[in-house]
Amino acid sequence: MAEIIDLKNNILSKLEQARHILSKTSELGLSNTAKQIYAGYAYEVERQKEFVSNLELKMAIVAPMSAGKSTIINAIVSQELLPVSATAMTSICTEIVFNSELSEPTLNIAPEFIDFFHDLTRDLQRKIELIGEDRINQLMGGHPHLEELKKQIHNDHQRILENINQTQIGIDNIEQTLYYINHVVRLANIIDKSNEHN
Repeated sequence: MAEIIDLKNNILSKLEQARHILSKTSELGLSNTAKQIYAGYAYEVERQKEFVSNLELKMAIVAPMSAGKSTIINAIVSQELLPVSATAMTSICTEIVFNSELSEPTLNIAPEFIDFFHDLTRDLQRKIELIGEDRINQLMGGHPHLEELKKQIHNDHQRILENINQTQIGIDNIEQTLYYINHVVRLANIIDKSNEHN
């Protein structure tokens, strides 16, 4: 943790130097437009200092399927936080926030997403019954890892819904929850794409 604090202080010092240089541009005899532009830059640097002070780093990681997004995020946070799989895994947007007050990683799921997930799971159960297991098995030909999930949804989707709570604490619970969510979304996509072709 001491290394992180040292790094934070070093970055804050550099940002303050940059802000100071930008604020001095008003003395250079620039046009009002140029002064406004540099004042905007100085303001943005000041805002970034707040993020660094709070140890907030915003980074978007976007890449094609199975490119290693979860692997790189796990390396950045120095924990196996996101599940990694040889198949596509993280099919939903995920935000990771460092909170020094927490002793364990915590996954917070928005209530709206939980409602969506419950509706999606119930809809999947109806589609499995409507389309039939034989046809679903054909559609899942390239996704045998979803077989057990399909059975659970078909036979007792309520059990899956009970596993998805608004707050999950600990890496194992987070990983299990993200596996469930991602696999349900993946199965829904497979079934929906097949319906588009029929």
